[in-house]
Amino acid sequence: MRESGHGCMPGGRTAFDAMTPSPTPANPCLNICRMDPAGKYCQGCGRTPLEIGRWPRMTDVERAQVMASLPSRQPWRSRPAPVS
Repeated sequence: MRESGHGCMPGGRTAFDAMTPSPTPANPCLNICRMDPAGKYCQGCGRTPLEIGRWPRMTDVERAQVMASLPSRQPWRSRPAPVS
């Protein structure tokens, strides 16, 4: 059944919503490309080798999931810098 008169699209989106791009998660690469001693995460960005390789082909949702997981992979980034 079609909704009429409100310009609604499937999922309750409007034509304006469809034309407005959603923000794409930024690439977390810091150009410090070396793996941790266990070979699990990049010491610069915190991504796995698979995530790094797939990044250009990931959806925005997949990228956002990776970005959300990075703080737990890099706990040192949330600590204050040592005072000298």
